[in-house]
Amino acid sequence: MIFLILLFIAGTIKTCATNVSIDYTEEERQYIVYMLKKYAPHKDSNPTHQEDADRVNSIFIQALDGLNNYTNEEKGNLRIDTFMLLYDNSVSLMSSDDSADANRKAKKRSLCYMALSLLSDKYRYDFFTKDAINTISSIHMLEDKYTMIAIIRLLEILLIYQFENENTIQRELEEKYIGLQDFINAEKDYILEDFVSDFSVLMLKFK
Repeated sequence: MIFLILLFIAGTIKTCATNVSIDYTEEERQYIVYMLKKYAPHKDSNPTHQEDADRVNSIFIQALDGLNNYTNEEKGNLRIDTFMLLYDNSVSLMSSDDSADANRKAKKRSLCYMALSLLSDKYRYDFFTKDAINTISSIHMLEDKYTMIAIIRLLEILLIYQFENENTIQRELEEKYIGLQDFINAEKDYILEDFVSDFSVLMLKFK
């Protein structure tokens, strides 16, 4: 496993960005970036822990801002920093701890996986978004859990804009948008109200 991680860090990531030039996708993509910056960063209720949270938040925002701008070397350096934060917030697989500290670490690990998906390529990004969802699913604070799952699924939509080709992008987007809408409808009692409102605006743009 460590060998695979080292290969991933050291490997040269080829540019796989889609060449889709449909104008309407850009407005939606920019709105998703706005929502991710607004809702994904972890805001800790305990000021003592906010400094650590800000380190993870910063990595995620850097990965998001650098999606189309970073060189392979810059992405590689940021991946190393992200794996270090992932290590700092790791817990035992045998742990059944549902304390505030365990939930806090799970949210930060999930955000690290989200950053790694942004620093990845079209062949690997979905492994990291799945890791992010699996990690956040372990926490017991329902509003944090379901809001964060919705945010990760929103990130998946952004990555479709980034990586899918013009032959499949429309079908993939429709599936992801409808799937996220259905999830929000089913779990809306546990999802941040402002997020639901902003997503409704996004759906109007997509339609």
